[in-house]
Amino acid sequence: MRALPVCFRMSLTRALCVLLAAVLAGTIVQFVPAARTAARAATPAGPAQSPPPTGPAQRPDLVSAQLAARAEKRRIEVTDARTESTSTFVNPDGTVTVDSYSGVRRVRRGDGWVDVDATLVLADGKVTPKVAKAGIVLSAGGKAGGDVATLVDGGRELAFAWPGALPAPTLAGSTATYADVAPGTDLVVKVVPTGYDVRIVAHTAAAAQAALRLPLRLKGLTAERTSAGELRLSAGGKVTARSPSPLMWDAHVDPKVKLPDRTRGVDSALEGAGAAPTLALKPDKAWLTDPSRQYPVTIDPAATLADNLDTDVNDANPTTNYDTNDILRVGNYQGAAVNRSFLRFDDSAIKNRHVTSAVLNLWQGGSATCTVEPTVVQGASGMGAGTTWNSQPSADGHNWGSATFNNGGSCTGSGGTNIDITGLVDAWAHNGAPSPEALTIRAPSESDANQFKYFYSGDTMLAPHISTTYNSYPGTVAGRFTSPCSAQCGGSPAMVLTNTTTPTLSGSSRDPDGGQVRVDVEVWNSDGSTKITGGSVANTPSNSPAYWTVPSGLLTNGTAYEWRARAYDGVDYAQAWSSWIPFIVDTTAPSAPTGLSSAAWASGGWASATSGTFTWTSPGGDTQSFLYGLDQPSPATETTATTTPSLTTTAGLHTFSVRTKDKAGNLSPVVSYGFGVGAGALAQPADGARVQRFTTLEGQAPSAQTQVTFQYRLGTNTATGWT
Repeated sequence: MRALPVCFRMSLTRALCVLLAAVLAGTIVQFVPAARTAARAATPAGPAQSPPPTGPAQRPDLVSAQLAARAEKRRIEVTDARTESTSTFVNPDGTVTVDSYSGVRRVRRGDGWVDVDATLVLADGKVTPKVAKAGIVLSAGGKAGGDVATLVDGGRELAFAWPGALPAPTLAGSTATYADVAPGTDLVVKVVPTGYDVRIVAHTAAAAQAALRLPLRLKGLTAERTSAGELRLSAGGKVTARSPSPLMWDAHVDPKVKLPDRTRGVDSALEGAGAAPTLALKPDKAWLTDPSRQYPVTIDPAATLADNLDTDVNDANPTTNYDTNDILRVGNYQGAAVNRSFLRFDDSAIKNRHVTSAVLNLWQGGSATCTVEPTVVQGASGMGAGTTWNSQPSADGHNWGSATFNNGGSCTGSGGTNIDITGLVDAWAHNGAPSPEALTIRAPSESDANQFKYFYSGDTMLAPHISTTYNSYPGTVAGRFTSPCSAQCGGSPAMVLTNTTTPTLSGSSRDPDGGQVRVDVEVWNSDGSTKITGGSVANTPSNSPAYWTVPSGLLTNGTAYEWRARAYDGVDYAQAWSSWIPFIVDTTAPSAPTGLSSAAWASGGWASATSGTFTWTSPGGDTQSFLYGLDQPSPATETTATTTPSLTTTAGLHTFSVRTKDKAGNLSPVVSYGFGVGAGALAQPADGARVQRFTTLEGQAPSAQTQVTFQYRLGTNTATGWT
């Protein structure tokens, strides 16, 4: 009889804890040898060192995490970026690393996250895991026909029951054992974050054939059995939970690989309908009674949510799904079956980013040989729930990562391994496909049994994960402006007019990672055939404008050009230059207005009117507007009309001024128009002027006036009489 591939779902969590503790203890001993400690004590004291940072290495947002990572020189987790299966860290050098797991690491509780902990506890008359994604309730012992294990998802429930009475369970980590539930039979329930295994442990062949019917209780779910033997539970047409095809294995363990090696699928049928069907198990009687069979035999129907993130498949059981396994197998097992593992990862955080490093971290549990053997990683298509050999995702056939190692089996025990898959993850970042993405781990030669290995799955504390360090591309430079520009500054028409040969070109770029950027600017001739000049503005804060001024002597009046900009963050350029901004240098002043007149006041004359308007004639051409003012040598009020609104004056001498402004912002010479209001006025000294020793006195008045009298007083005392 040929050996079949291992298909077990035994608990490894407790063994993993002990193993990890042992490995860490060994590491500490290696890192602090006694001789080095003594030598350090004899070293003279150097300059005082800053104490190491204390407190949690986490901050609530990206900005505060960046500041802390730089200041504390350690990586800081961004807690508001957490998801069920990912953690995001800012490194001291400013890069960002995302750890994405092939299993659920934490779940939402209120407004926060709580780490998964499948340890079973007894409270309020029921057994539950401390923290799991699925709502899982186990029996604390009870009457015949009661629920053994219930999977709760919102208002929906799937429960396995037991025909007989249940004793109080013995709890050990994530496992509950109900002893002697039938003659020669124990019932064992193993909990994982997304479901449970109900295992019938039969100590004799008679017991294995007797305990063959498991009542089910459904709430809000419809059950159907697939042709492959999987039980699928649906609500509203969507599969929300599954019970994979049952398996069984005996107590024989391969001495090299340390796994059960005599396994068999179990035929099953769904009897009855509605909310209380029965899962009838039909194990192979010949297999159970084979003289070589080593008891106890475990028969294992399982229940899980429909969104597990990793599994393995093998061609010996092509319709069997292994979602709830603690292990992921790769390669040819004992020459009897080919195994492949498929893993899904949330890569939403890295989409459209430049992946600078990506490592697949695995914890090996065992292998077929003590010699180092190769393992490869290939890309895979979308991975659905309940994956089997017959429904496995297609691989892309490209070895994105490979490594030759052996960290398990009877040789070295379990151990960590990492495989560089930077190319694959960077391809995920830019392929336009939605998250999650999948990969497959397999042996390069699936006929060589020496290449068989297995790793711990996402249902364990040593779940596979990808550590991806990335840099976000800075944004395309936006908010661009050409200065000075007063009228025609882009938009419609697109051509910008500037009145200097040294314009200042500005724009800003957003760095999603919050760092500073360098903004590069280029100026080309109008047809883009020749670069005229260019420059850069370094250390520009994200989303802040950078200003670069064209050097003198390079641009000429009356010539058209165009400019563009691009950002660089020290690692990557923006994925695109900005669009071109065309501009023309126009430094020629326009002609002044002509025909300046006023109906209220004659030029150089006097009038009694205290309000009136002025009109003039536009010089045409590229005139944009006019600047005018009353008693303003540099007029500032702007209008596009050739007449003013009504202006009000006081008695005395006045000057109205106007000039032309063209579309480039150039100004014409000022045209002035003098006039007087009232019976006369002091022309010199000007009102408010301060004079010393002597001054010229000048009065102006209409021609009808024949004389003028001047009065003056010294100082600012208003009580002083006029002379």
